[in-house]
Amino acid sequence: MNWLKGLKSRILFNERIDKYTTFKIGGKAPILFKVFDLDELIYIVKRLKEEKIDFFIMGNGSNLLVLDEDLDTIFLQLDSDYFKKVRLQGDRLIARAGIKLPNLIDISGEYSLTGLEFLAGIPASLGGAVYMNAGTSGRCLADVVEEVRGINYYGHKKRYLKDQLRFEYRRGNFDDFIITEVVLGLKKDKRGDILKRREVYLEEKKKKQPLKALSAGCIFKNPTDSRLKSAQLIERAGLKGYSIGQAQVSTKHANFIINKKDATFSDVYRLIRFIQTKIKSLYNINLETEIIILQNSLKRYKRDEEEI
Repeated sequence: MNWLKGLKSRILFNERIDKYTTFKIGGKAPILFKVFDLDELIYIVKRLKEEKIDFFIMGNGSNLLVLDEDLDTIFLQLDSDYFKKVRLQGDRLIARAGIKLPNLIDISGEYSLTGLEFLAGIPASLGGAVYMNAGTSGRCLADVVEEVRGINYYGHKKRYLKDQLRFEYRRGNFDDFIITEVVLGLKKDKRGDILKRREVYLEEKKKKQPLKALSAGCIFKNPTDSRLKSAQLIERAGLKGYSIGQAQVSTKHANFIINKKDATFSDVYRLIRFIQTKIKSLYNINLETEIIILQNSLKRYKRDEEEI
């Protein structure tokens, strides 16, 4: 890989990924690129594809469970200053993928633009949040996203206009696509009112969710074939507080698994499987994971959606 010479991107060899995930779990990646700008992203992706080297785009690591052994894929992260820029265009914010949601909400408030307050308390980057159509309290990013820009896995620029976006529950149509910039359609409002709404959303989450614990947010999607949410099913099954190793079902919100101290990938993975098996046996419902479970080999990019 002589083409690495001269890049402005930071190139970290044998880098531990647990430092970059909210679970604080993950093994060593052979290379982690902290990509400098769009031109270098295109160049890196093209070269990796030419050499048939697998790569994974990581946002803020808030929706990931990563294998804690040596990994066989290269990681790319868009967290340079270039990928955190935001600009105003009328009532729209054009924001790059690396900005963290809390910072984006602050900026929207400074511009007196409302529409993002419901994302308060979610520690994701914008790119990752759009990829999974993050949301809460009956709202999701699909409500405000007007355009998504980026490149495909061959380094070619592409954009999705509003009528081309196919958002679903916790998912968008962005397979083999790297989000680099998002156009958000917002509305004018008073800064004070925006701040109050953000604080209301945040306080509600603090009451119901273990925001200070090491976790990856909600583990399971809410099932479509039940009037009960995943957290309600898990709690009714008597699993609130249940532990395997150092991984525990949160006593505050049953759809969160927390890393109590030094949980391993195996602890969390086995607990996920145990919950799925229990819910299947009790209610004949398949709980589908919302998080991305990143292992080596063929499972590296897919949500773990195997049937029980």
